[in-house]
Amino acid sequence: MRSQEILERAIKLVCGRRQQDYGEPEINFANIADGWNIIIKNADGKISPSDVCVMMAWLKSCRLMNTPNHADSWQDAAGYIALGAQMALGDSERLHTGPPAVSRTSPVVPSDLGPVRQGFEGG
Repeated sequence: MRSQEILERAIKLVCGRRQQDYGEPEINFANIADGWNIIIKNADGKISPSDVCVMMAWLKSCRLMNTPNHADSWQDAAGYIALGAQMALGDSERLHTGPPAVSRTSPVVPSDLGPVRQGFEGG
């Protein structure tokens, strides 16, 4: 698929069905940003993988505010919550030692964001 075809499909989605399903982008994104800011503030700016699940569930919840009968958003939100619970509660050992170490071969965090979280060797 050529880049032009990808862009044409994106335009059709963004200006068509997606806008019908999720409402005006500016309003939807503002609602998402409000929730994400609360989550990031609550985590003192150091979000965990389970925080990301909460953030993604919030994104789906914002979409549901506009289209509550969108089954896919309900399923996705439930999946994010289940995965977040698994990460946060699934391993009692992890509750006391922090997030699991992730082995990676190269850094993925830009240097301007500060040091990489302990236990994460890049990605």
